[in-house]
Amino acid sequence: MAPEDSHHLLWNCSILRQLWDLLNLSFDFSVVTSDGKSQFVSSFLAFDQSSKKLITISLWALWYKINKLVNEGLNFRVHDLKGFVQSYALKVSSSTINVSSMKDPMNDLWQPPTARSIKLNFDASFSSTSDISILAVLARDAEGQIMGACTYPLMDVPDAFVAEARACERALYYAMDMGFRNLIVEGDSLTTIKKLNSHKDDKSILRPITQNIRVLERSFEKVVYRFVPREVNRAAHALAMDDRHRNTACFWVEDAPDPIAKLLSSKLPFCGSASEGSRLEGICLVIFLGFLKVRFKESDASPNDMMVVDPIPEPSLSWKDMLVGKETLDLTNKNDGQHFVDSFALTEQDVKKYFIDGVSSIDFLERFYQLLEKEMSTYVVLKMLGRNLGITTLQNRLYGIWRPSKPFQVMDIENDYFLTKF
Repeated sequence: MAPEDSHHLLWNCSILRQLWDLLNLSFDFSVVTSDGKSQFVSSFLAFDQSSKKLITISLWALWYKINKLVNEGLNFRVHDLKGFVQSYALKVSSSTINVSSMKDPMNDLWQPPTARSIKLNFDASFSSTSDISILAVLARDAEGQIMGACTYPLMDVPDAFVAEARACERALYYAMDMGFRNLIVEGDSLTTIKKLNSHKDDKSILRPITQNIRVLERSFEKVVYRFVPREVNRAAHALAMDDRHRNTACFWVEDAPDPIAKLLSSKLPFCGSASEGSRLEGICLVIFLGFLKVRFKESDASPNDMMVVDPIPEPSLSWKDMLVGKETLDLTNKNDGQHFVDSFALTEQDVKKYFIDGVSSIDFLERFYQLLEKEMSTYVVLKMLGRNLGITTLQNRLYGIWRPSKPFQVMDIENDYFLTKF
């Protein structure tokens, strides 16, 4: 069997020769040559414009049908293909629409995902002369910030379709490792995206891959697959091409290789660069069981009321109402059938005052600490170290790290501190 290279496609393919014969395109096949491309070019230039159009459409149509045959097992007849080529050529000749004027410029821009979602762009570099294909995945959040990236070498890949499908599969594996829950998976492989969005039984060589992707989907709350043009997917494509010199898997967390970071900062208005000076050093989690402001009254106060605790101001809205935008307010909390307000007074029996090495010290009874722990047991205060993150980015990251069974709220309390309520 002859190798299916460009020489075979343009000159030596028996099906192509049969199609050209049905279209009354007179090629001289009497000359036997191993350089099919050069022979095709010289013959193509000798035809008139109408015949050149038929030749071009026939190559495109036959390539499409062969891909359908290989990937989906759909057979075709040459006579049917001849009719399609002729009708399509007639349609193109009669069309007066300027396609370039209809192009939406927004289609060439990367669009950020919705809040609490992570967008994964995947691509693969494939070369028929090499047995190694590089799979690339780039993750970004709703603010365009880089959440991570990975490249993965794969051996013995038969064609570009398999490489692209494997890259999509690798994107889900990477999302599982990072703890992402809501995914938008984008790629410029129309075949892969169509198969994943189709409910029909896949009969192509991609079936084992697509079936495994379906199994991986169960690990996430939601997965959406979208096709995008190469221009939109250029960052993932550049990542796959840039990493071809490496033979090992590489992973980045909240970062990407310098060339990719520079590409994102210079080309994509939604994304910022992940330079060395602005990398996230880490997230420091500090759990506070309680905090109160304590003051002494003036000296003429009664001995039984020498120390009091400033009552905590009654909130204008509850945590839930504040975050969902409701205007209702419940100023009391129910606990074991009893109501209590968020303020209390200390008695003299609740406070112990003494001196240690001449320094005044204050201690409280257990009842006081129990009340504090009861109120603050489900709060966590977070302090950001290093690069500042938006509240949406932070919440997405925390969901990936903590993987909570129920949603939680995050509030920005300024100065790089955040308060979470479970």
